[in-house]
Amino acid sequence: MRYVSAQLDAYLADDLWLKLAAHANRMATRLAEGLEDAQDVELVYPVHGNEIFVRMDEGFAECLRDDGFEFHGWPGRVGLYRLVTAHCTAESEVDEFLEAVYATDGG
Repeated sequence: MRYVSAQLDAYLADDLWLKLAAHANRMATRLAEGLEDAQDVELVYPVHGNEIFVRMDEGFAECLRDDGFEFHGWPGRVGLYRLVTAHCTAESEVDEFLEAVYATDGG
């Protein structure tokens, strides 16, 4: 129990949890803003956290997966996908995903 408690204590100290969450949210906003002009990707909901829901053709999604990107389809909703950013998501990773989207859709 001490091991888990030590991790939790560090996570709460100096608002580390808040800094990490804020970074994940900034990366989601950056990603969503970058997707706004994509021809083959539609933002389904406004972004209020670190998850982005998009609609895209399954073939388009498969091309992005073939490029090495990981994301999940939303169960029961064909063509709806969930993109998630985290405390460790780098700006360069967001940029690479956006580059792949625009290279694939031509827009």
